[in-house]
Amino acid sequence: MFIKAMMISEKDHEEAYGDKNVAKEMKHNQLVQKLYCGLETLDMGEGMHQLSTTWKRKEIEILPDPEWPMII
Repeated sequence: MFIKAMMISEKDHEEAYGDKNVAKEMKHNQLVQKLYCGLETLDMGEGMHQLSTTWKRKEIEILPDPEWPMII
């Protein structure tokens, strides 16, 4: 839930900080939620054995068709 809360769309941003009338007219790409944060590395540690891998955002972003870890 923590990571999911950082995912917003352009419409979400416009509704929160801009003009709600402009937000109502947004379509397609503007509705897609994206991860906006300064998260560089996610280390789940030893407490969650099935998720004990460390992911580096920059390594995933350079892939032509990145498959983001399910938790992201």
